[in-house]
Amino acid sequence: MKFITPLFSKAVSAIFTYKTTKKISLETKCVGSINWIARTAIFGTILVWIFIIRQQYQYRDTESISAFTTKLKGIAYSGSKLTPKERRLWDSADLRTASQQTNSFFVMTNFIVTDNQVHSQCSSKHDAIMRCLTDDDCSPAGEPYHKVNGMSVGKCNQTTGHCIVEAWCPSEDETLPNNGTTSVLNYIQNFTVLIKNHVYFPYFDKGRSNLIESVTYDMLSKGCRYDPDKDSYCPIFRIQTIVGMADRKSQKADHDEDEKSFKKMAVRGGVISITVKWDCNYDCDESHCKPTYKFTRLDTLRRTTASPGYNFYYAHYFKENGTKKRELIKAFGILFVLRTDAIARAFDFVTFVLNVGSALALFSIAAFISELVLFCCHKDREYFQSHTTDPTITFVKRETDTAQEKNDQNDTACSRLEVVDQQ
Repeated sequence: MKFITPLFSKAVSAIFTYKTTKKISLETKCVGSINWIARTAIFGTILVWIFIIRQQYQYRDTESISAFTTKLKGIAYSGSKLTPKERRLWDSADLRTASQQTNSFFVMTNFIVTDNQVHSQCSSKHDAIMRCLTDDDCSPAGEPYHKVNGMSVGKCNQTTGHCIVEAWCPSEDETLPNNGTTSVLNYIQNFTVLIKNHVYFPYFDKGRSNLIESVTYDMLSKGCRYDPDKDSYCPIFRIQTIVGMADRKSQKADHDEDEKSFKKMAVRGGVISITVKWDCNYDCDESHCKPTYKFTRLDTLRRTTASPGYNFYYAHYFKENGTKKRELIKAFGILFVLRTDAIARAFDFVTFVLNVGSALALFSIAAFISELVLFCCHKDREYFQSHTTDPTITFVKRETDTAQEKNDQNDTACSRLEVVDQQ
């Protein structure tokens, strides 16, 4: 237990010991100028970058809650070269199918129809894997062929050279119309979509909508159209404008370029992100909080030739002379993904104090630069080094020191008395 007492004494000494820094004043124009230049640069950076540009005195709420509603309008017409059943008018209800994810909507721009399919046995002429010469080349009966969505019957059609399956027949034709050069649907580019976005900031208990004060009922009823230069707050967007701005880096409207981009995308479809950006400064009036829009094509961010565009299947079922049939449609189109990038900010005292404290700590950089020049680059660096390094002096006050001080005081008092008596 003897070692505990020294350890305790050392711990007490370490706790109640205070160290001071030694200050030395050096009159040198070079280092003094460098010090004030560094301080001025740091102060300017703090003032301009942190407090004016970045506005770090404000609290920022990024945990927003948002919701979207959309309304698609327009009329399209399928080409005259198609069958009578395919050659017809299409409205928004025909072309806008149920989206496969939240905050998104889909617009069909092209399609392939396989009509009058019935449950039967047939062979596929569009799958090289199902080619055969004899029945042995086909899978055993009862095994599925996922490519043609059918079950093998274990036989080979000697006429076509393909295995026979039990499925919806005739089998699907995957050949793009118009040789894959243009879409069969006309006037899709003129479709419009009304996008309503609502955003709420829980920290400030405030919310906004992209139907801002300048967007009125008369404005919407007269058919305003979003234009980044002329009408950047109209919430009604032309499909061709969205596609054109998303297919190139520039977020400027260009009718000719937009038309080329849309015609190219309409053949096989694509995926486009529509981002509504909010930057609400609640130190100002709430009406200054207005949305901006950004459009980005997502399916071409990684260039690939495998499965280009965007498509899926859906079917219409009906009965004809008591026989159940279906119309299979392979729909190509554009999937629009809606997202919000929102931030709200306002002055906050705690945030201001923390950032001011962090900024003041940067002034130590000026001292570091000055000492670096003084002790490493200055011509008299050895002289400065020798006069700024002294041995450490430790002051310890003990009880014996206190007793000695009292004795010294008594001796002084006695000496004074002796001097008086002698006089």
